[in-house]
Amino acid sequence: MKAAVLEHINKDLVIRELNIPELEYGQVLVQVKASGICGKQIGEIAGNYGEDKFLPHLLGHEGGGIVDSIGEGVTTVKGGDHVVMHWRKGTGIESTFPKYNTSVNIFDGTTEEKRVGAGLITTFNEYAVVSENRVTKIEEDVPFEVAALMGCAITTGFGVVFNEIQLKPYNSITVIGCGGIGLNIIQAAKLVGAYPIVAIEKLKWKLDMAANFGATHLFTSLREEGNVETDFLVESHNGVFIADSHGRRESKGGETTPERDIPMYLERLWRSNRVKVSQLITHTFSLEEINVALDVVKSGSAGRCIIIM
Repeated sequence: MKAAVLEHINKDLVIRELNIPELEYGQVLVQVKASGICGKQIGEIAGNYGEDKFLPHLLGHEGGGIVDSIGEGVTTVKGGDHVVMHWRKGTGIESTFPKYNTSVNIFDGTTEEKRVGAGLITTFNEYAVVSENRVTKIEEDVPFEVAALMGCAITTGFGVVFNEIQLKPYNSITVIGCGGIGLNIIQAAKLVGAYPIVAIEKLKWKLDMAANFGATHLFTSLREEGNVETDFLVESHNGVFIADSHGRRESKGGETTPERDIPMYLERLWRSNRVKVSQLITHTFSLEEINVALDVVKSGSAGRCIIIM
């Protein structure tokens, strides 16, 4: 199967043919149909999190796909199930990390097997061995690109509002950064009846999206915002940070219980058209175009990019 591999920091990902390893206890083999690209992957490629001792390795933590097969002990999903692949720990077994291999050409014309690392979930690959507690079953009619966004962008943004700061009607909020997570913080704030909902974003087209998602006041900088004071301020670029009367703190990533929240968001909000999901997607690419997609994300010219397998 094909996979995009991070082999060197600050270099393009390399498309490699990898083996599909035999499943171990608690592992699920998923045919990945769609994957989102999150700022976390941009940071990993850039080496922003310190020395990467696991190179070469796979990437991606939000996806939608179909279960191909399951390892011993897995009870929450079965072959043929459609699933959301999420970075947040859910119910079920936490497995060991999968072990992939690829054949690498040597200068003398021969090849050798090389280990490729992976975490409990990866999505920049046609098939992924995933820990049971990183997949949640969904209905088969949910589009895979919608499922992918449930893996991080939506659950993180909604989790910040519903579960972490527990925004109430007529609370006010400022959101700095109107990418995939910021837009979902905005539309979750609208759902609970917050006012005002202030969006701060230097790119005008993203401010236009923010207004479409529920922002009531639009500014290009904190300085321009002036005297609009709010109960909460959330920074949603380069991580998620929250400021309120208790000070500034790093978000816990939008507290979420995947097996509870993902089906609820799909059934109560997505099916009733109360939230915008497909509207988050501004670009789609093939796996072979992954580096083009990453450049688009880095340029700031995308809402959410989706890789279609």
